[in-house]
Amino acid sequence: MFGNSGPFTYSPRAVLQDDHSQSKSFFQQDDFKAAPLKGNAIPRPSGKSIYMQRKEYSETLNRQSDNFQVRVEHLFNCELDGQEVKTVNDCVVKLKKLDAKGRLWPQDMIMEIRGGYLLLSDIETKVELESLPLSCILQTKLCWTAAYTTLCWQ
Repeated sequence: MFGNSGPFTYSPRAVLQDDHSQSKSFFQQDDFKAAPLKGNAIPRPSGKSIYMQRKEYSETLNRQSDNFQVRVEHLFNCELDGQEVKTVNDCVVKLKKLDAKGRLWPQDMIMEIRGGYLLLSDIETKVELESLPLSCILQTKLCWTAAYTTLCWQ
C-alpha cells in the first residue's frame, strides 16, 4: 500500500509523513458510500437499525430472565371436586382414560409465570387464555403416559 506498487503488498518500513498524505488522497469519502443496488441485491441495514435491533433483543432477554416461559401442549383442565376427582392421581387416571378413548384435544400454548400468576396463552396470537394465581397451586406432579409427558398441579 504506502509507496508500493500493488494494492495488497506489505512493507515493513516505517510510515513517513509523505506516505500519510498519500493515503489520505487514496481513500476518499465517496469510497465508503453504498453502491447502487444491482438486480435483486438486498440493501444493507443502517448502523442505527442494527443497534436498535440488538437493543430490543437484549431488552427482551432481560425481561425474560424474570419470567419462566415454555411451549406446552395443553391437554385438559381437571378440577379437584372432592367427589370423583380428589387428588392429582385421580386427575392422571382421568387423563389416561380420555387418552385411551381418543377424547383429548391438545392445543399448543405458551405457559409462563408472570407477576405471581401462571398464564396459558395462545402460541400464535399471544392471547391470554387462562390465568391462575400461583398461591392456588399447592402441588405439582410430573407423569409419563404412553403419548404425553404430563405436568399436573393441584
